Amino acid sequence: RIFWELSITIVVWFNTLYSYWVNTKKGVFLQENDKKETRNVYKAYHYLRFENEENENVVLKFQDEELVMTRFSTPKSLMRFIKGGEALIGIPTPVGIQQFITKTSHYQVDLKKQTLELHYQLRTPDGGRTFADYQMEISWR
Repeated sequence: RIFWELSITIVVWFNTLYSYWVNTKKGVFLQENDKKETRNVYKAYHYLRFENEENENVVLKFQDEELVMTRFSTPKSLMRFIKGGEALIGIPTPVGIQQFITKTSHYQVDLKKQTLELHYQLRTPDGGRTFADYQMEISWR
């Protein structure tokens, strides 16, 4: 069994946190300051963008229950984390796309402190083995 325990801290500095309200019943996107139909709003999605060390754009789309992290590389990689849940993902590697499951044990968004905390396991697709454990904290200004 392979086991790594990693602690990752990502500090991201931003001038703007983009927020959009989504009306899931009608599929209507409303900007945060738009007062129209606010009683029907279900979830608020927030977006952060930064450039990593390889000069690739990385976009985080998140709300209270879920985070989707997209790295615009070649090939593009996408990871999904669900609060208290599991998500199937594909990670590009030199030998092709490898499938894993993210199992999120801790997920906390604090917009006032401008932080997002995430603890998750990267597991084999059958869920039987843990490939790695991660703890991540993302902050922005």
